[in-house]
Amino acid sequence: MIDLKQGDCLELMKDIPDKSVDAVVTDPPYEYLNHRLDKHFDETTVFREWNRIMKDDGFILFFGRGESFHRWNYLLNKKGWNFKEEVIWNKRRTSSPMLPIGRVHEMISILSKNGKVNKVKVPYIKKNKYDLKKINDDISRISSAINNPKELKMIQDYLSEGQLEYYRGSVDGIVLSGKVKVANAGLNVLRGVVNGKNEQDIISEVSIRNRKKQFHPTQKPISLMQRLIKLVSNDSDIIFDPFMGSGSTGVAAVNLNRDFIGYELEQDYFDIATKRINKAIEDHK
Repeated sequence: MIDLKQGDCLELMKDIPDKSVDAVVTDPPYEYLNHRLDKHFDETTVFREWNRIMKDDGFILFFGRGESFHRWNYLLNKKGWNFKEEVIWNKRRTSSPMLPIGRVHEMISILSKNGKVNKVKVPYIKKNKYDLKKINDDISRISSAINNPKELKMIQDYLSEGQLEYYRGSVDGIVLSGKVKVANAGLNVLRGVVNGKNEQDIISEVSIRNRKKQFHPTQKPISLMQRLIKLVSNDSDIIFDPFMGSGSTGVAAVNLNRDFIGYELEQDYFDIATKRINKAIEDHK
């Protein structure tokens, strides 16, 4: 189910049934940026509608910055939406060279009443593609393990049979209790390469600066939106973006086999979003 509408989300949200949405995933106007799209919105009414349409185990995930971001967290918390996680998007480049402090990150808040954030595995290369030192250290650790007969046997057992050998000890200098067991360090590194590693609260994805690919001044990478959507939803869940912009959240939702509801006030961006989302639908048939 894909439901795209152009207009004011305050009016359009009235048609969404109570407790029917699994996750709001959106990038609201920050209310301090200097461009025509950064308009103030009726926060009280918008959040009241979110509270009505959201399932109790659903999630509200939003980008933000500055005073408005902290205010939104406070207002939603008063409505029973509890803090679950705070994610930092590392954009890998500054927003503007003219600022006194280069802005290379944006904040993302994840709230829920009763839900639990999904544990998501991220492919090794995707997670570490900007950390060459980490990759080099991991290669060295695996090489060292291969040259140790005992550790090599552990690796062979794991690769052939999925068998893991645990031991009691310490991790990074922290002594664990007798009931806690950890896998061999070299084997742990290999497991991360084979199976991926758990998502972390700092996500590095390069911001869009290609004129042929950037349709909106605050457009988010589809790869980033997919990683975020995986944290707060499952297959066939309904994702809702009331500030759809150029439709990156919708494209990510389609790519992940989620249903999507998207609203956008500006006609030109609505047309772009519709075209991008329809193309994603065609690509996945």
